[in-house]
Amino acid sequence: MKLSCIKQKNILTAAIALFSASAAHAYEPNTPFAIPTAATIGVAAGANPPPGNYFSISLRSTRGDIVDASGDKIGVSLNSNTLALGYSYVPGVRILGGDYRFTATLPIVHVSQSTDISVAHVKTDDSGFGDISISPFNLSWNLDKEIFASAGVVFNIPIESFNSDITTANVSSGKRSVSFLMGFSNLRNGWNQSIASSLTIYEENPHTHYKSGSELMFNLTALKEIDNNFSVGPVGFWRKQLEDDENKGPLLGGGIRARAEQVGLGIGLAKNFGSGQINLNFVKNIRTRNTEDLPVLTFNYSMPFGK
Repeated sequence: MKLSCIKQKNILTAAIALFSASAAHAYEPNTPFAIPTAATIGVAAGANPPPGNYFSISLRSTRGDIVDASGDKIGVSLNSNTLALGYSYVPGVRILGGDYRFTATLPIVHVSQSTDISVAHVKTDDSGFGDISISPFNLSWNLDKEIFASAGVVFNIPIESFNSDITTANVSSGKRSVSFLMGFSNLRNGWNQSIASSLTIYEENPHTHYKSGSELMFNLTALKEIDNNFSVGPVGFWRKQLEDDENKGPLLGGGIRARAEQVGLGIGLAKNFGSGQINLNFVKNIRTRNTEDLPVLTFNYSMPFGK
């Protein structure tokens, strides 16, 4: 981890400036979301694959700015790059009439944060493991021919150290959370028309005594196969905090701000290669309030392995 201050005589002045600038970030400042923005776009969220073991690699790059309640930049920019390694196991077991799946994901993250306002210029960066996500229970039901629905739960667990000072970016959220998932997919006639929803509930961060309000996110996919297992179409997402934050510590001077919201639209591409699939997505925010205004570029590759 590295910290540099430019055009300042001491770090205290810069910390005070960053403290003020971060106040527009409704979700706890300097921490990542439990479920990354647009994480499941391009995915047939309602359907499980056939029985077997599956490995996935996801590359994700974002860079942009924090904005306030009016969508205006506050002088804080972020740059994040992630390599996420995933494993899924589909044993061919049916529970409550649905096909069961287990999934675990380990992200490796580098994030940098820059603050450039009238009285300070601060840059911090952090590298390491992001919060591990474990989904011990996910079920998919075949409602009709090529029509699927799913439900599951994900536990998000921090494994890296957390820096609670306001000047330092983090790859860890510093707190546990749970996400409840639901999905729907229409895969008829070469389409992947899918909706994936997640309701995430955060515990209080023990390092800062700040509790982020629960949030709801929908990821939308409408890819159409046009030639030789190649699909293209629009993708998008909507994320909204449903509850106010709670603050029992010194962060943001003990205060909170208005709830965060993001809406994004973009394009997705998918290509099947034998038993594997490559998925490329680009999404840009069209509305952002009190949080990160970051275009998202993702590249995903998934394939079965073993027996």
